[in-house]
Amino acid sequence: MPRESMIAGLLIIACAFGVAVLARNELAKLNTPIMPGRSANALVTSGVFGRSRNPIYFAFVVFLLGLGLAAGNPWLIFLAPLLMIYLTWRVILREEAYLERRFGEDYRAYKRRVRRWF
Repeated sequence: MPRESMIAGLLIIACAFGVAVLARNELAKLNTPIMPGRSANALVTSGVFGRSRNPIYFAFVVFLLGLGLAAGNPWLIFLAPLLMIYLTWRVILREEAYLERRFGEDYRAYKRRVRRWF
């Protein structure tokens, strides 16, 4: 495995970790739980949530890409878009329905303004 691939992969992993930490911090500011399935206390639209409605899930996918690159494992890279599809259909669509019920027009306006993925 080329050293450059490992370095690039590790940098991508670090970026993914950074996005996840920024998202966690935004959730913490409004005392909203990070765990799926728990009741949201507030609609978080600031920080990285102003760029993506799902920055933590985005970070998962980017982490997997970085890991595949760092480990020289093309299967992990291949799995990243499948993870994105899985997260969208099994998790995100359910969360969006919940958030729309919970926050109504505020969430619909947020959806119009901010993309699901970056």
